[in-house]
Amino acid sequence: MMQRAATITSDKEMLLNLMKDLKQEELKGFKWFLKIRDVSSGFPQIPVGPLDEADASDLVDLMMKTYSHSALQVTKDILKKINRNDLVEMFPGTSCKRKYKNYSASREMPRSVKQLLAETLEDLKEESFQKFVFQLLDRSEEPRVRRCRVEGKSRLDIVDVLVSTFTEVKAVDVTEEILRSIGCNQQAEELKMPPKTAKKILSNKLEDLSAENFKKFRRELVDRKDGVKMNQVEDKDYMVVSEVMINVYTEKEALKVAEEIFREIRCKQDADELVEEAKKAGLCSAAEGSSEEEHFVDRHRTELIQRVTTVAPILDKLLIAKVIQNEAYDEIMLLRPSQNQMRRVYGSVQGAGRSAKDLFLQILKDQQPFLIDDLMKK
Repeated sequence: MMQRAATITSDKEMLLNLMKDLKQEELKGFKWFLKIRDVSSGFPQIPVGPLDEADASDLVDLMMKTYSHSALQVTKDILKKINRNDLVEMFPGTSCKRKYKNYSASREMPRSVKQLLAETLEDLKEESFQKFVFQLLDRSEEPRVRRCRVEGKSRLDIVDVLVSTFTEVKAVDVTEEILRSIGCNQQAEELKMPPKTAKKILSNKLEDLSAENFKKFRRELVDRKDGVKMNQVEDKDYMVVSEVMINVYTEKEALKVAEEIFREIRCKQDADELVEEAKKAGLCSAAEGSSEEEHFVDRHRTELIQRVTTVAPILDKLLIAKVIQNEAYDEIMLLRPSQNQMRRVYGSVQGAGRSAKDLFLQILKDQQPFLIDDLMKK
């Protein structure tokens, strides 16, 4: 009972901090979305009278009374609708108690990012600033910025718009992109932030997937049968899945696995963006290679997995060479289809080092000469 009470208190404190971060117009919009929530969504409606008169603390009390522990999810949904994605990022995919701790710690970051952006825009001459605003409005990618939000606004107002629209991390990327497009390369260089971690890159890309594609991603991840179990990712959110992958594979391998799965589920753009983000952060991905020349079997991993359909003779030779052991041999032979067998073979070869890759390539040349010849021409 005491633990439950503490959790409720943490939820209320987090919600109150979130409501206080909303401007008056945003708070009004937040209430409007609460009013029009469809009861078919599974949540009851808050009476209109008390809702109209509620200030930030009253609103939190009403939401906790009406939605209980679901108040956090309702809040997150509405924050997305009013374009406060920076606040949405403060909802880690963990328990309520941890959410609040992470939220409190991360409240420093938006301020430091805002300060960085504000200093950058303050350094622009008036002509360059006007060009910046024009390019911001002219962006074709979603989310778009409305003219009424930036026309005639100060530089600090523009910073607020950038962070609330794109989130604190993406706001920096968008600002750097626009600065370069208007020829302010020095300011763009000074704007650069510390590189993202592999976990951050991975979680961002998984969050961008549609619900259907994220479900496909988790299914493919489990079907690889190289470490991730169904109970680790089934019905889990993008942050939990990212953490599981990092723990199972290591950071670099997790990015490589994610890229392969993105391509297998036909999310090519997400795969390309993941590779680009990994390069910017100085991390290796499947398309990047290592400090030495990338090995042929790494460079053509996806195609070899898809096109090698007879795996048993390859396994026999790897067993004789002691690249794999009897137990692994038996496990791989039981897997279906051949793509899962090849993925598991790759896992064993990767762990045995470069000499094992050389041997693996020689076996492939012997067993699949026409395929290897075709790939070598590419």
